Amino acid sequence: MIKLEEKNPMSVADVLISIDGLPGYFTECSGFGWSIKRPMVSDPLAALQYEAASGTQENKPVTIARPFDPQSADDNLVYDFAQKQKCARSPFDFVIRPVTRCGKVTFRGTKALHLSRCLIRDFAFMDNLDVAGGKKRLSLRLSLVGL
Repeated sequence: MIKLEEKNPMSVADVLISIDGLPGYFTECSGFGWSIKRPMVSDPLAALQYEAASGTQENKPVTIARPFDPQSADDNLVYDFAQKQKCARSPFDFVIRPVTRCGKVTFRGTKALHLSRCLIRDFAFMDNLDVAGGKKRLSLRLSLVGL
């Protein structure tokens, strides 16, 4: 009988989503992704068309969000950071780290997902504002892309 590999999968609550240099953390993330655009090459003698092996990689935007608290100094710093990025365009690093939450937050393993040299593509402040829907929460939402 083949022994199955022992795994201890993560739940969505077992990650710490942060931007290096900003206090606090984010509670939502769309995930990472990329696509490669490859040119089509034709072989007229064989009547074939195929994709070239090389191409250009495009990183998909990553959207992160967290609940907004107008009295939180951390949220005010995120707002100020986004406003400065509008003109300064200083690249920053975005990190998702696996963690264990048992009494305190400790890093799990040695790996983390890094998206380096990011720029903000979209910023939403007080997202989901609907005064008639009292059950919704307001959030700060950033859409960023790595270079």
